[in-house]
Amino acid sequence: MLVVLALHRVRRLLDGDLRLRAACDFQPIGRDEIVATRPGGFALPSLVDIEAAMKEAIASCKGQMENKVVVFEGDLKKGKDDKARGDKAAHVDNDGGDEDEDDGDDNGTE
Repeated sequence: MLVVLALHRVRRLLDGDLRLRAACDFQPIGRDEIVATRPGGFALPSLVDIEAAMKEAIASCKGQMENKVVVFEGDLKKGKDDKARGDKAAHVDNDGGDEDEDDGDDNGTE
């Protein structure tokens, strides 16, 4: 199945518009006759053939595919970057003002 998916990706890339850079269009010489050197003589199938093979591969692997729901119930801890940002945030004045500014509080301290 992985091989079929990879072939599908390559074929879609080659059949689509390949403007990899500005004013740089990539066009294969023969889109219908793309042949690999390794493995020798391997011809890239058409998109229609690959899509049919992909449907068959998915159907054959359907029993092996599972969809599991996972729930994390542990405590989230701060990571290394979060700790560094938290330390910087602690040094910022919460009211957005200058620390030396008189805020009109008459508590006797400056």
